[in-house]
Amino acid sequence: MCIFTTHTPVEAAHDKFPYDLVRDVLGEIVPFDALKKLGGEDRLNMTLLALNLSNYINGVSKRHRVVSREMFPSYEIHAITNGVHSYTWTCESFRRLYDRYLPGWAYKPELLARVDVITNDELWQAHMEAKRRLIDYVNSVTSAKMSYETLTIGFAKRATAYKRHTLIFLDMERLRRINRRGRIRLIFAGKAHPRDESEKRIIEEILRYRSALGGEVEIAYLENYDVEVAAKLVSGVDIWLNTPLPPLKQYGLPQSHHR
Repeated sequence: MCIFTTHTPVEAAHDKFPYDLVRDVLGEIVPFDALKKLGGEDRLNMTLLALNLSNYINGVSKRHRVVSREMFPSYEIHAITNGVHSYTWTCESFRRLYDRYLPGWAYKPELLARVDVITNDELWQAHMEAKRRLIDYVNSVTSAKMSYETLTIGFAKRATAYKRHTLIFLDMERLRRINRRGRIRLIFAGKAHPRDESEKRIIEEILRYRSALGGEVEIAYLENYDVEVAAKLVSGVDIWLNTPLPPLKQYGLPQSHHR
């Protein structure tokens, strides 16, 4: 009666526990001989346990299914597409627009496929309202004095190496040339685990790049990232940047499609 959704294909995403710890925490509510057949002989592998005890297994995209089948070749792994609760991730200005042109969209998100009935001008005005809300927020929580006109690029992820927060800084001279052709800014957000020094260093590195660019390219890093900050970002930025290391990330950010 179980469905198992496997997720991020990195080692840290697949928990393994020594059986001594399992015994200390749970006792032997399941005989260990049986548990080891389902969860691994050396350590209790939670992914292996779920694979063996679920009737249906899926990844979170078609590409992720391919990667997962390579990781677990003995199992039949299907694919679904990561979904999103459209109403939650749609900002107020776009809600008003959709209510006018696509009544019922909040309950039937498939109606959003008809978004072409809305004029480009109205879509742009709704976006600019969301962008102004974001920029006002950034200015209120940082020392930045950002304007509304600059092309704004957003990047918000948990600070971990394979998500490659700093890839955009790989060629600083190219970034400077792009900025001279048309002003850009970068808004980052995302937390590091308090005990993971490598994750903290990623945030420190972004702040060093901000100093190195000396105000040529506006850069802000938002603290206390949560769902509310995420909603402001995905609706307010002009471009959402997603540059993970393949194949460690198999899915994008569906929220950004709904503004």
